Amino acid sequence: MDLKTEFIHLLILGTCFLVLFTFGELLYHKFKWQGDNSRKVVHLVTGIITMAFPIYLQSWISVGLLCGGFLLILYFSKKYGFIKSINDVERTSHGSVIYPIIVFVLFLIYKYMDQHYQTGLLIFYVPLLIMAICDPLAAAVGKRFGKHKINYYDGKKSWEGAIAFAAAAFVIMLCLLSINNFGILQTLMIAIAVAVSTSIAEVFAKDGWDNFFIPITALLVYWSTSSYF
Repeated sequence: MDLKTEFIHLLILGTCFLVLFTFGELLYHKFKWQGDNSRKVVHLVTGIITMAFPIYLQSWISVGLLCGGFLLILYFSKKYGFIKSINDVERTSHGSVIYPIIVFVLFLIYKYMDQHYQTGLLIFYVPLLIMAICDPLAAAVGKRFGKHKINYYDGKKSWEGAIAFAAAAFVIMLCLLSINNFGILQTLMIAIAVAVSTSIAEVFAKDGWDNFFIPITALLVYWSTSSYF
């Protein structure tokens, strides 16, 4: 991929994120969505857009520019109280700032692992999709149906949310592993290991740090179990 094409892709992806943030603000201000809900939408769609990184961006510098730019935007928006669709949440959370950092770290790991071990896109997609999809799903289920609270974390998380997280992670892993050459038993074992470990990480993570511990746990468990099998 030549430099011009890379730059065009960088501009397109950056524009997609800006459109997403604008859409989140529209949901919050125009349609009166609660900050928690608009934040979940932005969280989810950000992960979907980020899936394009290893396909359309070859250089870690390009990804670093995107992630660094949005890190600055999110940091100052949190500090000075704008982008309410992301920052208007009742709890203390550093998740929005951690998000672009962990995406950049995952991309660097993916580039290294794929170059030296031919791991392919799953080493990037597994932790990214579990963070992007399962975390907001668990929060939504816990808020709506969470009657059985987990004593840890001041009772703010529920068994219903944790089970929803694990179930979603299990399904995601089955879908992703279906394109690999693992047998049925191996696929089930890897999927269960990743689903259980990441749901535990989600329960114990506080103040938005689930955006760090969930993908790192997913990455480590997926890599270790897939290498074993």
